[in-house]
Amino acid sequence: MKRINFTRNRSRIAVATASLVLAVALPWALTADEPADGIAPGTAAMRVSIDPETGELVHATATDKAADLQLQQMLRRDDDGLVEVIHPDGSASIDLEGRFMSASVARIGEDGELETICTTDSHQAQEFLSGQGTTLEVK
Repeated sequence: MKRINFTRNRSRIAVATASLVLAVALPWALTADEPADGIAPGTAAMRVSIDPETGELVHATATDKAADLQLQQMLRRDDDGLVEVIHPDGSASIDLEGRFMSASVARIGEDGELETICTTDSHQAQEFLSGQGTTLEVK
């Protein structure tokens, strides 16, 4: 009586099934005009994040909005509420509360290339992220 190797046959069936699925699905995926969720890819100023668990792109979240607020705080240039402290040795210091910083900001341009700026201005950073601002040329 001939013995059948089911493990080898399962592998062959799995490979054949995967090949068939790819042969049918790949041409359909390449010719699809619009994604299933109705959002056009590459929309200007689209804010997305990478889901740390799945690695998939997802729409902006509360975390992204918190990052926007943190960016605004970093780029503040006013001294409202800052207090000078005189130390026993006569030196003075001020806790800047996270202000007076610069930030590197990045986006994917319309051509698919990474664009970056380094700025100390919150309006420039927000314009850049919204797709309105342009990259700065290095001289």
